[in-house]
Parts: sequence; C-alpha cells; structure tokens
Amino acid sequence: MFLRQIIYNLLLMKLSEQVFRSLARMLSEATVGPEAAEMKQDALKLKKADETAVAEGGSSDSNIQSSADEAKRSEAKKSSVRWQVH
Repeated sequence: MFLRQIIYNLLLMKLSEQVFRSLARMLSEATVGPEAAEMKQDALKLKKADETAVAEGGSSDSNIQSSADEAKRSEAKKSSVRWQVH
C-alpha cells in the first residue's frame, strides 16, 4: 500500500520518464531482492544505535545535558557581571 502511494505521488509530480524509472528502480532495489534484506538489516542496526543514543544516559542525552549545563553557566556568568557593573 505504501509503495503504491509513493508511485502515485511520483506520477502526480509529472516527472520525466527517465527520472520516474530511476526512482522506481531504486524503490524496487530497496524493497525486493538481495540488496533489500541487507538494507533492512543496516536500517535496523541504525535504529538500535539511535535508540541507544537518545535513551537516558546515551550519547545524545549526555550531549544535550552538557549543552544545557553550559548554557546555564554562561547565563549565570552574564548575570553576575551585570550586577557588578551597575
């Protein structure tokens, strides 16, 4: 069903026949055949890595927390300097 919607939308876009055929070939490769299984496995590995990164304590979580802490420290410095100047 999903692929039908994609193809329908591609047809609505009035792409040239060459572009349409190229996109259809790529979709076919990504969904059917030996390369499709490999692509799916790669996608599942990336999904797992993404889930690990955004989980509490993961690398993305740590980076966001670090950035938030740095912003707080920077704001605190600016605030204390304003009070000293005036």
